[in-house]
Amino acid sequence: MHINVAVDIAADPQQIWTYVRDISAHTEWMHDALRIDFITDQHHGVGTQFDVFTKVGPLTTKDRMTITEWEDARLMGVEHSGIVMGHGHFTLEDFGDRTTFRWTEDLKLPWRFGGPLGEIAARPILTAIWRRNLDGLKRRIERGAGLPTNEEGLTPGALIGQGRDGDVREFGQDKVIRVSRSGADLRAQFALMRHLADNGYPVPRVYPHPDPSVAVMDRIDGVTMMADLAAKPWKLRSHAKTLYKLHEQLREVEAPAGLKRLGDGNELLHLDLHPNNILITANGPVVIDWDYAAVGSGDLDVALTWVVIKTGPITSNPIIKPVLVALREQFVKAYEKAAGEDRIRAHATAAAELRLLDQNLLATERDEVFRLARQLQDRPTHSRTDDA
Repeated sequence: MHINVAVDIAADPQQIWTYVRDISAHTEWMHDALRIDFITDQHHGVGTQFDVFTKVGPLTTKDRMTITEWEDARLMGVEHSGIVMGHGHFTLEDFGDRTTFRWTEDLKLPWRFGGPLGEIAARPILTAIWRRNLDGLKRRIERGAGLPTNEEGLTPGALIGQGRDGDVREFGQDKVIRVSRSGADLRAQFALMRHLADNGYPVPRVYPHPDPSVAVMDRIDGVTMMADLAAKPWKLRSHAKTLYKLHEQLREVEAPAGLKRLGDGNELLHLDLHPNNILITANGPVVIDWDYAAVGSGDLDVALTWVVIKTGPITSNPIIKPVLVALREQFVKAYEKAAGEDRIRAHATAAAELRLLDQNLLATERDEVFRLARQLQDRPTHSRTDDA
């Protein structure tokens, strides 16, 4: 089964190679790649060996790969020796104002995947997926390496974080740069963050940038509240109180004009305020990720946080997972105590329904939210009384 896809990228080969040579970062632009685990201590060059876990539709596979060819800024070759056998190559060809990045594969499917007949069916599917992957690579390179520099000549550096539609990279010593992968206009979101900062709410300070899909922000030195909880579980109750206080503090900020409205109320809502979107720093908590901000009832926002915490996925080995589940339940109870259980329950059903509208939920997470929503239907709440 021979597959050959290519894309022209407005960057020189060295810029592309600097990004592509980092094999661990291939999951950033390969939509079908879930995880990469290195087998060898070396992560670059001939002899590097790693496992790639991929998902195509309902099918999940593990592919063992070994780097067999490596020429800086020109060629990377791999041998497949897992379920799928064969060879693949990345090649870069310089055309002055652009580089052609080509991805070729010669693969054999095992008989359990249909053998030669399976290859006939798989070839157009894989070709479409890999073309999409190269489009993602093109966007990342052109919106990263090709970004305008600031007055100090700074260009985006190493990737330090990822969101639903944004990559965050180093930008000098004290700033970061966030780039929308889809090219979305972020000006309204970052105008909101400037408004919040001006009103004393703890958010990163945002600086102007000529590209509307880009923002430069202060670099925040800290860890997420979730990571701090994992390292210091004795802070569980204080972090739960902090989480609720951030909701209360947000109520005090007047919502600017232009935000979408969500039901009744005139309060500013974050709609994704949970421990992974709070950075714990030496100067206090800082709230990030304002993609979903709206105007509505602050109590709905409080309840939505409760839903997110209760249904968030816990990925760990079977031995540790029960401990983490128990700690999460303690955190939920501490948050309920801080916010008021009756207040949360009054809006929990609406919050669960709102959460189910999020297209970015994992399948397992969606199942948990749906299960919680069904449980809430059996409990009397303010919203259900109104419906009756």
